[in-house]
Amino acid sequence: MTKSHFDLFFRKHYNNVKNYSKLDFEDKSKYIFYSELLNKKGPRYSKIIKSEKDSISEYTSHQPSSIELFDVLKKLSIYPSDKILDIGCGKGFALAIMNLFPFKKIAGLEISKDLCKISKNNLEKLSINQIDIFNNDALSFKQYSNYNMFYLYNPFSNQILKEVVEKITLPNSTLIFCNISPENYKTLLENSFEFNFAYEGVIIDFNIFKKI
Repeated sequence: MTKSHFDLFFRKHYNNVKNYSKLDFEDKSKYIFYSELLNKKGPRYSKIIKSEKDSISEYTSHQPSSIELFDVLKKLSIYPSDKILDIGCGKGFALAIMNLFPFKKIAGLEISKDLCKISKNNLEKLSINQIDIFNNDALSFKQYSNYNMFYLYNPFSNQILKEVVEKITLPNSTLIFCNISPENYKTLLENSFEFNFAYEGVIIDFNIFKKI
C-alpha cells in the first residue's frame, strides 16, 4: 500500500489527518501465502524459488489488508445491528475501514502480541476507541457467536480454516474472504457456507459467503 493510497483514504474519510505520519500501517516485508510456504508449492512459491536474487527466508506469511475493503462493505449494505470480527487483524487498517460503517460492534482477533499493540496504537491515533482487539489464536477464541460478519485475509492454513468455520454457527453469517484458494473454497462449501458474490479489486480479490 503506497503513501498515496493512505493519503487518499484518510483525507476522504477523516477530518483530522494531522496524525497521519504517526500511523503504522505500512509494511515493507515480502509476502507469501501461508499455505504455499507450508506446502512448499504454489505460483508465488515457485516464482520465489526460481528467482536468483531472492531467498525464501526473506519472506513472511503475514499480509496487510486492502483499502478496497471499503468498496466491498458498501456493496454489503451494513446495518446498525451488524457485528463484525476481523480474524487476523494485523495492524488494524481493516478495522479503521470498518469503523466508517454503522456496525454495532467491531473487533479484531490477532495472535501476535506486537501486532495487537500496533493496532491499538493506530486506532488510538485515529481517535477510534470503541473497537476491541483480542490477543488470541483463532482456534481457542470463544466468542464467534457474538458476531454475524467475519473478515479473513487468508490468515492461516486450510486445516485451521476448517476448524474455525466450524465454530461459526449463526445462520446467515457473512464471511468476507480475500485471496481465496480452491482448497479454501471447498472447505467453506463443505461447512454450510454458500458463495454469494465476488469482488475483483485492483490489488486483491474478495469472495463473499453466507452461512446457510
